[in-house]
Amino acid sequence: MNEWYVRDTSRKIRQSLQIKANAGLPLTTIVPYGYTRSPENTHQWIIDEEAAAVVRRIFSMALQGKGVCEIARILQKDKIARPSNYMLSKGINRIACDPEHPYSWTDKMVGTILSRQEYLGHTVNRKTYTDSYKDKHSKWNDPANWQIIRNTHEAIIDQETFNAVQRVRTVKRRTDTLGKANPLTGLVFCADCGKRMYNHRCGSKNKKHQQTPDPITGLFAQDFYDCSSYAITRYWEDRRCVSHAIRTRVLRTLILDAIRTVVKFAMTDPEAFLRHVREQSELKQQEEAKTVRRRIGKSKKRIDDLERLLLRCYEDYALDRIPLERYQAMAAAYEAEQKELKESVAKDQAALDAYTADSDNLQHFMALAKKYTDFTALTDKMILEFIEKITVSAPDRCSGERVQNVEIRFRYIGKIDLPEEYRNDEPETEAIRKRRAYYRTYYHTKLKPKKAAQKAQTGKAAV
Repeated sequence: MNEWYVRDTSRKIRQSLQIKANAGLPLTTIVPYGYTRSPENTHQWIIDEEAAAVVRRIFSMALQGKGVCEIARILQKDKIARPSNYMLSKGINRIACDPEHPYSWTDKMVGTILSRQEYLGHTVNRKTYTDSYKDKHSKWNDPANWQIIRNTHEAIIDQETFNAVQRVRTVKRRTDTLGKANPLTGLVFCADCGKRMYNHRCGSKNKKHQQTPDPITGLFAQDFYDCSSYAITRYWEDRRCVSHAIRTRVLRTLILDAIRTVVKFAMTDPEAFLRHVREQSELKQQEEAKTVRRRIGKSKKRIDDLERLLLRCYEDYALDRIPLERYQAMAAAYEAEQKELKESVAKDQAALDAYTADSDNLQHFMALAKKYTDFTALTDKMILEFIEKITVSAPDRCSGERVQNVEIRFRYIGKIDLPEEYRNDEPETEAIRKRRAYYRTYYHTKLKPKKAAQKAQTGKAAV
């Protein structure tokens, strides 16, 4: 009877929590950092402006490419009270509070804040669960099983910022000896092998020269991207790829020019811009959808053929035409191929549904373009908000000059071919001419005489 009573009580509590969750009420008893309970309704969260300012600052630093450890160090240096100590100062008792170290932020605290969907204005329930009323240890639930009730309270972070931060956190950005990570990391890819391109910042052993930036752009001279396959296998016999080296300042110049041109087109004539992007998108979708439909048809035909082969194989085994070992080997091979084809068909069908689904990506891009109607410099936040992918081809020297094709894909609209009146066909700007003149002077006045002196000295030593 005691066992039955405890089990029945547990079932009733679970049902009451489920009713509460379905009504959009939070199941947690701890209000997230940045919010506080409403005096009128204890189930309603309202923004705590003092803590919300810290949350916005954390997201802003993450958009600038700073990692969770670096953000934690900055908050500790600025003597920002960590969440548990802050809540204790507001009269909310916290068990995990450490009064002796009120500013000791950790990377786990920062990572938790950056991943919480509650800052979008949503209530997220069912994050944890217990297997039984006999087990008091909570376990983390699969995110696919979370119960998310949208727009239940005021948001601190907008959806665009939240999505951009999640993309940034998926790519590891190493901080070099200069104390800065490159914001283009994870966005630049090789056009031939499809691998990511590595950022190289190498220079002279002399620290003074190594930390001397370019006088025009402010970037460092030995700062470039190259194909990761080539960088790893360049000394192997079976080298996987070729060099796709491109300087970071060249990429930044191209990105700035592309963003400025597209934003100008979008703001000058919005209707023509929307019409132009839709036409290109529809044409691309029609071509890709035709290819996907053809591939789905071939896969389904092969699945049916494999089904017939399996039946025929079983018939041969039943009539003693083939031994059991042979039948098992053939059946396993056919079933493995059939399983792979079914997974491929499911992926292609999902892609086909995505092509035909209506989307508001253009409206998102227009809202993003309105935020940057007037700018002269390229910031890290602009790169993360505008750029989806950059593809760099191998250099072509057939014309006597080193020419590389760089394809820039924007978020929401992908690659866009601009009309003639908006294209910038003048590749050599005033900044590029100044930079070339600077390096030409540097080569003839310093580098060339130095190499000649070293060569002469080496020749004398050999004699």
